[in-house]
Amino acid sequence: MRFKWGLRSKLLTLSSLLLLLPWFAYQFVIEMENFLRLGQQQTLLGTTSAVATALHERPSLFNEDDTPIADFKKGHDLYVYDLKDPILLDGNIKDWAAIKTLNNTYSNATYSNTTSEATQHNQDDVRFNQWLGKQGGYLYAYFEVFDPQPVKRESASSSITDNDHLIIAMSSPQGELQRYIISVAEDGWFNGYRYPQHSIYATNVTREKSIQGIWKSTPQGYNIELRLPLSLLGDKLGFQLNTSSTLNSGNIDNSISTSNLLDINKLGSVLIPSPEIENILLAMSHTRSRLWVVDRQQRVIAKTGDIHQATGTWPSDYYSDGNNETEKNNGNEKNNSSDGNGFISNKSEEINAPYSFWSTIESLILSPLYDLLLDKPDNSFVDAAKNATQLDYALIDEALTGKAATQWRLNADQKVSILSAAHPIFINGKVVGVVLAEETNHGILTLRNQALEKMFNVLIAIIFIAGILLFLFISTVVKRIRLLRDQSEHILDNNGRLNGEFNASQHSDEIGDLSRSMADMVKRLGQYHHYVEQLSARLSHELRTPVAVVRSSLENLALLPANDEQKKYIQRSQQGIIRLNKILTSMSEASRIEQSLEQGEKQTIGLKMLINSCLQGYDMIYKQSNFIEDLGEDSLLVNADPDFLVQLLDKIVHNAVEFSSDGKAISVRLTKKDSSAVLTIENTGPLLATDQQQDLFQSMVSIRPSSQQHDTHLGLGLYIAKMICDYHQATLSIDNNHQLTGVIVTIRFPLLAL
Repeated sequence: MRFKWGLRSKLLTLSSLLLLLPWFAYQFVIEMENFLRLGQQQTLLGTTSAVATALHERPSLFNEDDTPIADFKKGHDLYVYDLKDPILLDGNIKDWAAIKTLNNTYSNATYSNTTSEATQHNQDDVRFNQWLGKQGGYLYAYFEVFDPQPVKRESASSSITDNDHLIIAMSSPQGELQRYIISVAEDGWFNGYRYPQHSIYATNVTREKSIQGIWKSTPQGYNIELRLPLSLLGDKLGFQLNTSSTLNSGNIDNSISTSNLLDINKLGSVLIPSPEIENILLAMSHTRSRLWVVDRQQRVIAKTGDIHQATGTWPSDYYSDGNNETEKNNGNEKNNSSDGNGFISNKSEEINAPYSFWSTIESLILSPLYDLLLDKPDNSFVDAAKNATQLDYALIDEALTGKAATQWRLNADQKVSILSAAHPIFINGKVVGVVLAEETNHGILTLRNQALEKMFNVLIAIIFIAGILLFLFISTVVKRIRLLRDQSEHILDNNGRLNGEFNASQHSDEIGDLSRSMADMVKRLGQYHHYVEQLSARLSHELRTPVAVVRSSLENLALLPANDEQKKYIQRSQQGIIRLNKILTSMSEASRIEQSLEQGEKQTIGLKMLINSCLQGYDMIYKQSNFIEDLGEDSLLVNADPDFLVQLLDKIVHNAVEFSSDGKAISVRLTKKDSSAVLTIENTGPLLATDQQQDLFQSMVSIRPSSQQHDTHLGLGLYIAKMICDYHQATLSIDNNHQLTGVIVTIRFPLLAL
C-alpha cells in the first residue's frame, strides 16, 4: 500500500522537530546548574579543609576561653578592628573613616560604674563614642566625648582625678590587672599615668610613656585619640570616663564605663584579630573566597577576602595576564578589565570585532531579551556581615561539634545566594575554632547564562529557519484553503442559486481531496437544483391541461340532473380543482416576478402616498383587521417601481393579517433614519422561533400553526418580498418585537439625495 504524504503528516513531522528544543534546553539547564552547585560545594569545602589543616595543633594562635556565648555583650566585650590606613594622632576622626560606623556608644544609662567613688547624674547628658583598631603592633583608640561643661586640671595641681579624665584597665599578658589614667591640663600631646600595682587610688602614679595621644577640645566637648603597644595588653580591656562640672570641687559628677574596671574577672574581654592567622589566610586569598576564622564563642579572630568578589570562579585569562594589569604587545596597549563577576573581558577585541548582522541582532534584540529572562548577577547586594565581630550561624554551631558542613542561604536583601562551608579546627582532639568560607552564586549564574546564551542563539537560529519554512508551508496551505473558501462562497448567489463552476484542485493531499469532493458535490447539487427549478414550470405546464379537462367535465356534470348526494361530491371536486389551480398559479408566480424584475423601470415616487393608498384598500379587503398607521409628515422620495412595491406590501400585510390575534391591531409606521426610510409592520400574535428568521425568506418554506395547514400555502410570499427588496437595494428583516407580544417586519429603503 502506497504511503500518502498528507497535510497532517507534513505538519506533524515539522512540528515534532521543534518539540525537541525545549526538552533539550530544560535538561541542559537543570543538569548543568546542579552539577555546578555540587562542584562549588565540594571545592569550597576543600578550601576550608586546607585552611583548617594549616591551623590544626597550633595552640598559640587560639585563646581557649570557654566562656558561654550568651555572656558576651556588645560594648562590654570589645573588638579591635584591623586598620588598613595609617593613623595620625591629631584628634581628627577622618583617619577612622574606614570603620567610622563601627563605634560603641556609652552614656550614663549603659555600662556605668556604680562604686562609691563615682555617682551618676543625668542632667549633664554626658556620653561618648568609642572606636578601637590595631596597626603596626599598636592598639589605637578614639573617643568622641559629648560634655557640655568639660573641666581640665590645673597645671600646678598634684591631683589628676578632680577633673575630666579617662581610665584604662587591662589585663597584662601575665594575667594581672593594670590600670592607667589619662588626665591633661590643656589640649595637645599627652602620656598616660600608671596606677600603683594593686591600688585603686591615683596616688604616686608614674608616667607611662608608651601610652601616647592627643586631647583636643571640640564645640560639643573633646576628642581623645591614643595608642598603646599591644605588648601591654592581654585578653581583658575596659575604659571609664569620669567628668566633673566644677574645677577643684573634688567631685566626679559623671562616671561612664564599658565594664567594671576594679575586678579583673568582671572586666570586659577584648578580641584582637590574630596577625599570624591573617597571614595564613592571606596565603589562601587566591581561592577567590571570603575566609573567616572564629573561636568557640564564634568571635571573628581573622578574615580575608570580599564577598562581592567571591564568585567561586576564575577569570578566563587569570593565568595569562597575571594580576589583570595592562599588557603591551608590539607597542600597542591592550586593557583587560573585569566585569565585576570574576570574568575578564577584552574590550579591545570587542571594539575591533568585525561588524556582522548577527552581532547587531545580539546587541539590539537578544541581549536585552536575555537581561529580562535570565537571572543576572547583581553585585549591588548588601553585605550585612562585612564588619561582623561575631557570626551567629547554625552552620558554625554544627562545625563546633566536629562536623564539616555546607549550606546555601539567601542574602538579607535576597539579591544573591551565598554558599557557606565550615570546617572545625582541632587542638589535642578538641574543637577550638572554625574556618568558614563563603562564595556567591554569581559564578554559577555567569557560567550558566553564558552557556544558555550560546545555546539559545543556536536554538533561535534553528527556530528562525524552521519558522520560515513552516511559515511558507502554512502560507501555501492557507492560500489553498482560502481559495477553497472563496469558491465555496461565490458558487451560490444571494438567492441560493449556483453561480458558475467549482474548480477542483490537482494536489494529492487532504485539501486536494476535499476540493475534488466539493466539486463533485457542487456538480450533483447543480443537477438537482436545475431539476427542482424546472419542476414547478413543468408541473404547472403539464397539469394545466388535465386540470382544465377535469374542470370542464365537472362543469358539464353539474349541468346534468343529480340528486343531493351527487351534487355534494361534484361540489367537493370543483373546490379541489380550484385549490389545485391556485397552486399552479403560485408556482409560476415567482418565475414571472423574477422575469419582470429584469425588465422593470424605476421612477421617483413618494413612499408615504403609496403606502397610504394601499392601506385604504387593505381596510376594505381585510375588514376584520384594524390598521393603525403612523406615516409621519415627510413624503420620503425613493427610486422604485410602484407595482413591485405594492406587491411587496401585499405579501407582508397578508402575512401580518394571517398571523394576527383576533381583535388586535396591525401597526404600520414610516420613519426617516439617517439616509433611509424605515417601514415597520407589526402585528400581535404567535412569536417566531429564534432559528426561523432566515429560513422564512427561502423558497417553498412555510411555517404556520396547525389551524392553518388546510389552506394553500407554498411559502413563496416572503421569498417574493425578499426578491423585490433586493431589486430596490432595500433590506428586509423579520423578528419578534421588544415586548415579545408579536412579530415586527422592518424594511429599509434608500432615500433619494435632494
